Amino acid sequence: GRGARGAHWRWNVLTTLSAGTSGGLENAVAGTLVLMAGVALLAGSTGVLTGVYLAELAGPRRSGRPGGGWARGAIDVLAGFPSIVLGYVGYVALCVALHWGFSLLAALLILSLMVVPYIAKSTESALRQVPTNYREGAEALGMSQGYALRRVVLRSALPGIVTGLLIALSVAGGETAPLLYTAGATNNLPTWSLL
Repeated sequence: GRGARGAHWRWNVLTTLSAGTSGGLENAVAGTLVLMAGVALLAGSTGVLTGVYLAELAGPRRSGRPGGGWARGAIDVLAGFPSIVLGYVGYVALCVALHWGFSLLAALLILSLMVVPYIAKSTESALRQVPTNYREGAEALGMSQGYALRRVVLRSALPGIVTGLLIALSVAGGETAPLLYTAGATNNLPTWSLL
């Protein structure tokens, strides 16, 4: 009741100087949005393509187990890495060894590498839940496998794929260790310069 009259949100909450530092929260919010856009493009495309490969193109082995052993193994190994280890490896390999320094590109690569398993697994799961009747119906109508995959199967699996992408972006947005190791901290607004 009474407290609502005294609470006013203004843009200067994001830009007000606090405790001797400049920029307020504006630079952190803008940096997060820039990183999430980059991760959505890089990890989203890689993860969805990997999930499509695992679900549709990597056929089962003779033993009956699912195919795509190397890709499935790589995804499982990546999913098991702690984020701080990926951040440190990114710092040593990208920031120090390649002389990139703290950069947007280093942060994008490490965060994308961290969330590709989430996107690939959710895409694979969503594609496997599409009923077989859809694929058989598309084949009966004379559609090629690629056309049926694009026009029938992916459209049916789209809600699950988008859900996995949003979860992965939430995970990437909440990570701090990889960002501190690869992007550093700054009081300036982000630029579109990758290095």
